[in-house]
Amino acid sequence: MAGRAIAWLLLAGSLCILLRTALNFVASPTKPGSQTRLALHARGGDEGPELVEQLLKPDVVLLDVRTAEEYADGHVDGSVNIPHTQIEARAAELPEDSSTPVVVFCAKGIRAQMAQGVLAKLGYANVVNGMTWIQVQETIDQLPQ
Repeated sequence: MAGRAIAWLLLAGSLCILLRTALNFVASPTKPGSQTRLALHARGGDEGPELVEQLLKPDVVLLDVRTAEEYADGHVDGSVNIPHTQIEARAAELPEDSSTPVVVFCAKGIRAQMAQGVLAKLGYANVVNGMTWIQVQETIDQLPQ
């Protein structure tokens, strides 16, 4: 009986902390006209600010690593589609300059993470995992024009 009471108290305390943290994110914008901290957090945690910074670079390559069928169903305008399983075989389609900024993304972020590793193996050091194509598009839509 005492064990259950302690478990419920721990659960309630954890929920309170989680709710307070979420409210702090929603209530505190980073700068006027910019994304809220919650929007940045939703972009993959620590990758959020890096994603925004990367997207602001004029020569950034947007690399969608989903299948061609998924890409055809919807994609970020201006993105290049190379499925994550084909990156090494299609390396000639990547920028020659391995310092070119790249944002890699997919449907859930898992394939993007794998692609990020393949790109690192190919020498690309300036790669950010944007997680999902929808998150990347939403972030682009929020950037100043």
